[in-house]
Amino acid sequence: MPIDNLNLDKQLLITSKNLIKKLDNWNINYKSFSHAPVMSVQEAKLIQNKLFGFDKDKGHIKNLYLRDKRKNNILLVAHQDASIDLKLLAKIIKMERLSFGSPDRLMENLGVLPGAVSPFAMINGANKNVSLFLDNSLKSFRIILEKFLRIHRNAKLPKFASKTAKNRHSMKTDIVESQEKVAIFTTCYHNYNEPIIIDDLVSVLKHNNINPEVIMDDKCCGMPKLELGDLKTVEKIMHHNIQKFKKYVDNDYKIIAPVPSCVLMFKQELPLLFPDNKDIKNISQALRDPFEYLLMLHEKGKLKTDFTKDIGSVFYQVACHQRVQNIGQVTKKILELVPNTDVEALERCSGHDGTYGVKKETHEIAIKIATPIVREYKKNEASQFTSDCTLAAHHIVNAMGNKVMPTHPISLIKKAYGI
Repeated sequence: MPIDNLNLDKQLLITSKNLIKKLDNWNINYKSFSHAPVMSVQEAKLIQNKLFGFDKDKGHIKNLYLRDKRKNNILLVAHQDASIDLKLLAKIIKMERLSFGSPDRLMENLGVLPGAVSPFAMINGANKNVSLFLDNSLKSFRIILEKFLRIHRNAKLPKFASKTAKNRHSMKTDIVESQEKVAIFTTCYHNYNEPIIIDDLVSVLKHNNINPEVIMDDKCCGMPKLELGDLKTVEKIMHHNIQKFKKYVDNDYKIIAPVPSCVLMFKQELPLLFPDNKDIKNISQALRDPFEYLLMLHEKGKLKTDFTKDIGSVFYQVACHQRVQNIGQVTKKILELVPNTDVEALERCSGHDGTYGVKKETHEIAIKIATPIVREYKKNEASQFTSDCTLAAHHIVNAMGNKVMPTHPISLIKKAYGI
């Protein structure tokens, strides 16, 4: 049906009285303003200054209705000045060939006309299988995120990198005679959010004459699904990863993963869930924490100790999922190889615990759990704060008021090497 012939009072469910009723039911305070439809950021800026003045925390968004090759629909809400690369966005959210949806599709799926798209259109879109993506740097929309997805407005959320770790390391660069066979399981977090840690891990290994291969076609370790009790998906993911990891294990590779939870998943959880699976047993014996592996090299006399720079005093939070691997304080031992380095290790839970630290219902409790670590750090006055679990480190820093920048221990070793 042509848009001109639609009964807008019935079709635009998010406008007027229906929207006001929704906001009232949710106890959301609001002010309503009327303006002409806006078709560009430039037009929006002209209106927002009249409506809001120059308050930098208000009105500064753009809303993009997009569809992919498979006709999936998304609404992207981003800062109005953000540069949106549709090709990169498609890779991040794992969709194919994103493009702007037509006015007809916009009306069908979100119930609005061009120039009137807003996040409130998801009141309709949620019933039409439209996926909502919010720029987590938008402070005002953290309130909406909290209301709809139960993610606490003050929880620290990871940002996506412009280029994934796998993209950065898709081309293998050979060096003279790699002394060890090593493959890197990037993990979801370090592939998408902080690929710099994979860069640093590769640099440290290459400094030690090891040319690692970055595994390209793996999937999530499955720990998040295990915590949700979704054992069917855990098994499905496991079978996929077995096929990708097996070729490395069969060729005597060690597999390194820079997230303690992911290492634990393969070392302990999967072997317990599938005790008769020989491939899982072999993979579990090949998986290594990065510093467990570096310590093994050191004990063989193969780890270079030609450190050229100090890293100062280090306050080190020992991640829970590293502790339960029963490998000892391997990170502390390697860091202390750097001259003039004093490491204060604290074996105490950060409180993050997967999604526990970001949920509306539990975030404040998670911050309280992290508080003793904050107190110890302040007493210590160390020049560096680090943890093997990057998410735990960011959560602890959030509890500190974001006044400290955490540094991953592998990045400290890279710095010490002067590379």
